[in-house]
Amino acid sequence: MAERKRRAPQVRNHLAAIKSKVARKGASSEEIVAILTRDHPNAIRAETADILHIGLIKLANDICSLRSGPATSTQLEMFAEYHLARTVNLRVIDSNGHSHRVHKMVDALTKEEARRHVAENTKPARPRRSKDIAELARLVDDMDKYGEAHWTLGQCWKAAHG
Repeated sequence: MAERKRRAPQVRNHLAAIKSKVARKGASSEEIVAILTRDHPNAIRAETADILHIGLIKLANDICSLRSGPATSTQLEMFAEYHLARTVNLRVIDSNGHSHRVHKMVDALTKEEARRHVAENTKPARPRRSKDIAELARLVDDMDKYGEAHWTLGQCWKAAHG
């Protein structure tokens, strides 16, 4: 498997060094970034594209973990009794055998995908289930008698609730 490029290595190293110096006294992330900006502008300039990419990925992850809002109203109504994020982060294997993470709406998960996601996140190495995983497991168990294994949770919900 090809090794991933580590993004913004200079900036990461500078941040780690700054953090280890100032964290003993206590420093906020804002203060650490201010020191980085003041002391290492060339590293930031050289790695701006990487920094932008990292920031956008973090924003996408934040957006995908939101629990409410106009874009989620359909799912919230559909699964109102379950306390779920609107998306899950699934591990999928592509045609080359490489593992990737993808965001998928809960109502678009097939029962197979949902069960695999629950199983992967409750292995013996992870004995504690997160609340989201426990709620997803409960939803899949409740929808198990509706439809086929390849049906989405949304299709099963509609079959169960007319």
